[in-house]
Amino acid sequence: MIGGKVVDRRDVRRQRQLPRTGLRYDQPAALGALLRLDARLGTRHADRFTRPGGRWGRWVDALPHLRGNPGWAPAALRARTDRQCDFANGWGDAR
Repeated sequence: MIGGKVVDRRDVRRQRQLPRTGLRYDQPAALGALLRLDARLGTRHADRFTRPGGRWGRWVDALPHLRGNPGWAPAALRARTDRQCDFANGWGDAR
């Protein structure tokens, strides 16, 4: 519990990981997961990373091949995470 709210420890880890611009290998997945959690929990924790001039924009701008690529926009990352979770959630339903 943080600040009177029940918080998933994975959310806490993502809050610590996203500010670290040197960790390029998992930032997109971390942001997509945080956006998904925000949508499901009715929170807005990702806002501090995705606002104009925020950490996500600086992270994307640090890599010239990502700059301006719509696949790295927060909405695209959230959609990718949703697809992955939907697939995983349905994996055991196949008969």
